[in-house]
Amino acid sequence: MRGLTKAAALDLGADNIRVVSVRPGSIRTAMTAGLEGSEMYATQPIPRIGEPEEVAKLILYLVADATYSTGIDFIADGGGTVGPGPERVGVFRCSDSASLTSSG
Repeated sequence: MRGLTKAAALDLGADNIRVVSVRPGSIRTAMTAGLEGSEMYATQPIPRIGEPEEVAKLILYLVADATYSTGIDFIADGGGTVGPGPERVGVFRCSDSASLTSSG
């Protein structure tokens, strides 16, 4: 899909036609019924299943406002493709700095 999106964008850009693809992750549908409380979402940065309206808003933005975007994949998966959220892998957050003490 990525190659097709890029090839079409290259071919159609001169005609002012934009080509993007939207790749949703798990979205609440009849097919995903029963997965809402599943542990499969617990480790992603946004630990829940997506809503159809969230994907629709992304598509609306791409059609109406992202007029300089073409040849790219937009992924709506709650961060699932980037890996587990920081609190799940022990990453230091800037907001944690108040609790640090100087050893000085």
